[in-house]
Amino acid sequence: MAGQMGFVGVGGYLAAFPLVIIVSLINQQIWQGQGGSNPILPIALEGKDTLSILIFFVTAAIAAPIFEEVLFRGFLLPSLTRYFSTWQAILLSSFLFAIVHLSLSEVLPLMTLGIVLAFVYTRTQNLLASMLLHSVWNAGTLLSLFMLGNGL
Repeated sequence: MAGQMGFVGVGGYLAAFPLVIIVSLINQQIWQGQGGSNPILPIALEGKDTLSILIFFVTAAIAAPIFEEVLFRGFLLPSLTRYFSTWQAILLSSFLFAIVHLSLSEVLPLMTLGIVLAFVYTRTQNLLASMLLHSVWNAGTLLSLFMLGNGL
């Protein structure tokens, strides 16, 4: 079980990365800088207080993935499968996952990530797999944004 969970988690990350990049590139062409972004992100990344950055990183890379996976994959997705097919439930829960991130211009990439997270969960039936994938995704994204924002 742990081996399958790890295999699906790694496969999920390897699938998510190019999919989200491709969808993000298409998305940039659609929005062309319009549509806003998550209002919290620039504030956190521009801060120079190490403790604040650390708290933001822990929140985004650990607390948020746990909370979001319990809510979207642990509760919402199984609830929706009572009324819709698995793929319809995956699409709907992924759309809602994207919407709650408060960034209209990022709905398509976030929905793509949500689909991969939901697929990982449905394949493993283990929230830990999607939590770990989500955590690694958020941590990698934040580290990339922080390095780009600081010219590293």
